[in-house]
Amino acid sequence: MFLLLVSFDIIGVLLKILDFLFIAEQHLEQHILQEQCQRLQHSNHELNLTAETLSLRMAVSMVALYTVSHCYSGVQIGGYIMI
Repeated sequence: MFLLLVSFDIIGVLLKILDFLFIAEQHLEQHILQEQCQRLQHSNHELNLTAETLSLRMAVSMVALYTVSHCYSGVQIGGYIMI
């Protein structure tokens, strides 16, 4: 009978330890996922800024190309006629 009571006490302690470890693992996993999410949000923000900068540069380049092509339309430069 004494051995049976000790066994139940040990099982109870082991269950509490397992429960504690499970909760600790959940907290650790949540912390890691939050850090990864923050890194991804930061990367997304940086990529959006880069895309916006590239878009603006392309727009400026297209305007400059359009302006140059219309300024020199039909003008002969270096043996070539700009069309």
